[in-house]
Amino acid sequence: MTRCGLSFFLSLVMLVGTFLYADYSTLVLAERWDSFDEQVVFSHALEQLLIKMTGNEHVASISSVYEAVSHASSRVKHFRLDHEDGGAWIEVVFDKSDIDTLVKQLGLRLWPIEHRPKTLMEMQDCSDAFVSHSLLMANMRGLPLKEMLINDVDQHQGYVLRGGCQQGWVLYTNEEERCHQFEDKSKERLIDDLLSYYVEHHGFLWRETLSSHTVWLGSIDNFDQYQQTVAKLESEPMVERAVLEAISQEGFRFRLFYTADVDHSLGVMLANLCSTGLNLLGDDCLMAKEVVV
Repeated sequence: MTRCGLSFFLSLVMLVGTFLYADYSTLVLAERWDSFDEQVVFSHALEQLLIKMTGNEHVASISSVYEAVSHASSRVKHFRLDHEDGGAWIEVVFDKSDIDTLVKQLGLRLWPIEHRPKTLMEMQDCSDAFVSHSLLMANMRGLPLKEMLINDVDQHQGYVLRGGCQQGWVLYTNEEERCHQFEDKSKERLIDDLLSYYVEHHGFLWRETLSSHTVWLGSIDNFDQYQQTVAKLESEPMVERAVLEAISQEGFRFRLFYTADVDHSLGVMLANLCSTGLNLLGDDCLMAKEVVV
């Protein structure tokens, strides 16, 4: 195994937790406070809420989600207006139990808010309007982001976003390691681009109904074989995600995350994995040994 491949193995971390939100509300800007289409506003608000919950800004492109968003009015608990320069910010609050049920029916993957990276934003040449817009968008997307103040870095555990409207933005770790440069300098895209980066690199969008099962595999000699192994594991229809947890003399330990309501089919899942040619050595309840012939 190459050093690069081993480093990649050992750096993989799975984030799994309970999905919690303080409220099920979002904001929509209307051009006129005295005349707006409620159906349009409520549909847009539900789309924004689902983006916030999943971390997927394209979630409404899923046909079942689009259908639900188109009939958002019945899910609204209440709404209120805040006038601003002839227009209005409309806060739409949805019924929590109804949204929870909807998310489960749609089978959406949710990103636990407690696992989202914290970000300090150090702005050098931005207007107050840009700052306010960025903080508002971060709140709407469920990103823990705040403007950097004196001594913040000393106590901060997360990322630092540095830059401005002229020179662009660069994301750093708390140890000053450069992570990513954002090409789009507009305020409309910055927070969504940051969200996309975090989703891609912090990875696993969790579904409430997932269970997990540990298996041990052998015969992985290099990074290419590792990638092929993960692809085979995740090709099993029941498996949502396969994560390498440890490497030892006993083999490679993977945790498989799968849909919770199919526990009775766990043996079938393991048998299917064996049929793909994987060298399955054992698992956490010895069921794998029973299906290995």
